[in-house]
Amino acid sequence: MPKKKGAGFERQAEVKEPKRKSYFLGIGINLYQNFSPLNNAVKDVVDMARLLEEQYDIDEAIIITDREATHDNIIAHLDALKQKTGSNDKLLIFYSGHGHLDENQKGYWIPTDAEKDNTAHYIRNSTIRDYIEDFKALHTLLISDSCFSGSLFVRGVSRSSLAVEELEKRKSRWALCSGRHDEEVYDGKPGENSPFTTSILDTLRQSILPKINIAKLADMVIELTRSNYQQLPEGNPLYGVGHKGGQYIFRRKANEGEDWAACKSRDTLKAYQEFLEKYPEGKYAQEAAEWITWLTEEEAWKNACTRNTIGSYDDYLDKYLHGRYSDEAQSRISELQEEEDWQRALNADDLPAFRAYVRKYTKGKHSRDAFEKIKAIRKTLKEEDLWERAQKRNTLSAYQGYLEKYPAGRFREEAMQQIQQLGRAEPATKEPARETLEAPVLPEERQWAEVQKTDTYQAFMDYIQKYPEGKFAAQARKKASDLEQVAWNHLQTQMDIRRKGENEKIRLLEQYLKDYPGSQHNIAAKKQHDKLLVEWSQKARKRGRFWQFLLKKE
Repeated sequence: MPKKKGAGFERQAEVKEPKRKSYFLGIGINLYQNFSPLNNAVKDVVDMARLLEEQYDIDEAIIITDREATHDNIIAHLDALKQKTGSNDKLLIFYSGHGHLDENQKGYWIPTDAEKDNTAHYIRNSTIRDYIEDFKALHTLLISDSCFSGSLFVRGVSRSSLAVEELEKRKSRWALCSGRHDEEVYDGKPGENSPFTTSILDTLRQSILPKINIAKLADMVIELTRSNYQQLPEGNPLYGVGHKGGQYIFRRKANEGEDWAACKSRDTLKAYQEFLEKYPEGKYAQEAAEWITWLTEEEAWKNACTRNTIGSYDDYLDKYLHGRYSDEAQSRISELQEEEDWQRALNADDLPAFRAYVRKYTKGKHSRDAFEKIKAIRKTLKEEDLWERAQKRNTLSAYQGYLEKYPAGRFREEAMQQIQQLGRAEPATKEPARETLEAPVLPEERQWAEVQKTDTYQAFMDYIQKYPEGKFAAQARKKASDLEQVAWNHLQTQMDIRRKGENEKIRLLEQYLKDYPGSQHNIAAKKQHDKLLVEWSQKARKRGRFWQFLLKKE
């Protein structure tokens, strides 16, 4: 079971600077003469000192633990630091041990030799505050991992939001405590760090920023600790002890290898950007830049897919014309464009709209539906045309002819009424011959005969456009597909001839795309065309003929 412990103060990382010395005093107590032992207080202090020395440039680290951490010895070390620290120095004091809150809401540290129910050998929080006021150091940070440590604070102090450089110039007195003034905190499982100290260590280890100010560290530690335990750390300036609006700054040692490993572990766009900003000429700078390029495109593609519009994919292609997803982007644009055209045809719901769709998407997703629509509309138009002619002629045979062809037609009732009226008014012998009922129309067979004589891809496509459900439509599609395949095979043969240059091959592909707009090989032809165009432009640029190339393309 994790144990609870008292009084905890904030730790400050001492960072080495020109003409500035950084001190660390760590006090960790597991073993007490008159109180229950703790599991991890000593480990917390030792791990904190090691991390700060290895990664954050501590000039001088002093650690006192267990039997050494008596009331008098702690006071002696505080007195020594008061004499040692200069006006430009930094001091971090880290206490991990039991704490006590009396009936007057006064907080205490409990040294190893303290007696129960006798506060004479406890160390008052007010005493700690007096020392913090007396230290000459420019920045003093207290980190306290103990119960009731929040009683150090005086309410009403606000944080500063100045830039890091400005914060470091101003005098500061801060504390970061593991809990509120009336709150017990957790020691953690044996052999591990306390939740509070774990949050601090994890935050400092994982950060690759060259500088991190105490306010930012406090915010992250509060969030991490609160998300896992029912305790709420607190970090704020200390009022009335000489605070002038500054902040303690943790300055990280420059270690490109470790920072690169941390960056790779995070594997985010922000991590690589921060790394490159810190090491613009470093060993891994090029690899970081490549990852930034890769992840930036990945993010752009995800954004395009999330929006899933023609505009979003166009935006992606504007930046990454030959990117990893350019083919897929073009394919999705085609799909979305086809859906828009189909919806436009459905909204118009007339013959020209569906014919336009079929012309553009002969083998499209909705081509079968489009042909059915065309067939239905043409049938409707024929019925209307025949009814209009019957009305113009206004004879029995004309109306009878309409009913024979459309016995359940839209104008059935009107036709029957007209037949009854005309039957009473006109003798049947005066009716015109049946064969004159419908006006002659150019037969589909004549059109088909002309197409076969011409025997070209375009002729067959024209027939399909005019008669999408005609008598010879299937033959026309088969013939058009065969001619298209022959042309494609011939094109590939021409493309394989080595003496043909990129420019000539580009022209061949452009001509094919122009002559066979509905070809099943259009996507492959477009890919070949774009690839050759890139190769040609690169060679032209190398040969100093880039501008001639551009003029030619214009």
